Amino acid sequence: MKTAALHELGQLDAWVLSTYQRLERMDVPVFDVAGTAPIRDLTRDVVPATLYRLPTALPHCAGDFGNWLRTGHLPGIVGQDSVTRLSMLLRYLAAPLRYEPETESPVHKAVPSARCLFPIDYYLLQRRGGMTRAWQYVPEHHGFIAADFDATADFTGESALVAVAKIWRIAEKYGEFAHFPPVLEAGHAAAQIGYLAAAFGLEGLSVSSREIGRGLCRSRFDLPLFTVDLSVPELDVASSLESATVRVLVTGERGGLGERFDRLITFQNLFDRGAVLPRAVGGRAPAVGSADLGIDFLEVLRRRNAGNDRSGTAAMMLDAPAELLPDLLGLWRQVAARRPQLPGEAVTTASLAWLAGGAAAPGLYASDGGLRTPGRSLSEFRAAVAGMLPYRGMRFNLATLAATLVITADPLTAVEQLGASAIREVHLAAGAIAQDFSLAATALGLFARPVRMMREAAIERALPLDGQTVYQVLCGVARRASMSMELL
Repeated sequence: MKTAALHELGQLDAWVLSTYQRLERMDVPVFDVAGTAPIRDLTRDVVPATLYRLPTALPHCAGDFGNWLRTGHLPGIVGQDSVTRLSMLLRYLAAPLRYEPETESPVHKAVPSARCLFPIDYYLLQRRGGMTRAWQYVPEHHGFIAADFDATADFTGESALVAVAKIWRIAEKYGEFAHFPPVLEAGHAAAQIGYLAAAFGLEGLSVSSREIGRGLCRSRFDLPLFTVDLSVPELDVASSLESATVRVLVTGERGGLGERFDRLITFQNLFDRGAVLPRAVGGRAPAVGSADLGIDFLEVLRRRNAGNDRSGTAAMMLDAPAELLPDLLGLWRQVAARRPQLPGEAVTTASLAWLAGGAAAPGLYASDGGLRTPGRSLSEFRAAVAGMLPYRGMRFNLATLAATLVITADPLTAVEQLGASAIREVHLAAGAIAQDFSLAATALGLFARPVRMMREAAIERALPLDGQTVYQVLCGVARRASMSMELL
């Protein structure tokens, strides 16, 4: 029987439950290693719909990744109309890019998603003649279908892209932990839109409130996460795009989620609270350095991968080239400088645990390259990192990694500075930082696997971190490549 206390959790309680005590104290079916927790399927239906198709004859190359870091410009996109550029933005945000039949999660997109469940839906809002219309992006068809929009939501811009998390879509698997993966994923997406909208010349004049997304929520467990104004003057979906009648898959929510998982409503309320905080538009140091890397910007987005296969994750141990660590740290900072800063980044710290050996000493490095753990031997440091696995038998060989990025925040400081928005904004920020790092690693030939399942107590015993662990990115050289087919 439920007690009132379950519905009186504050943000600090939520931080504790989602870190040190997560595996033991939260009802999360996919973390039940015994496999006894029931997981219900979502309802599924295939229905006819009018689809407005986005163009698919898109540029495959855009310009050197290093040149983009220096200038923010992509010569391969110059001269394209805004409809083509919007099509490219959505393709490199949410469309299937790659099919890997031998991996556990075979469909991959440019923005990673826990277990490839993709719980974020994207909507284009357009205001014409004082009336707002909403269009849901359908990634498998690369087009739009009409969506209902509550006219009481105050949207006064011209066009905007809205991200709404469908928490119910993964709650059957993730239970009381269901809010954390989608909000982290939305942080990845916010960073990706930040890079693409600027590089493609689609940025609007302002950033709208996430509350606009409330007009697109239909379930108790829908969560609006961000709205980004876009400039797409040439596009009117209903008249500019070719239409066709197609059959689309519609998944639905199973009833009784709030009753089945005691704390799910509480977490919904915690992640949905707080004032809307603006993005920082300026204040970042300009990107410098970066010789041409010999890899196209779009190829980096397509190539990003988690290095996983059916037998688990094990990297090749290597003696790294002398320049690999400084190159990785430098590229990471430069990628981050190519997007607006999110509010939660002000209270978030990211450090890199270097395991690859070579000329760089093993240990924990700050983002500016300062070594925080001098005097550690490589074998000692690898053993400390390997102890972070949450349970025995997990098929991750952490000692073989080149590095792991550890993103932390102090909950007390976060709540003090961000108020009721803290838990949401910090996880959005962590996802954005992870996306920055993932692109930098990919450009250097490394895989980047975001994770939120390591044993935090072991991490913080091994590493001098500045708060509680929010997110990690495992990084290394893949031992073998999966068979891969592009879906562009």
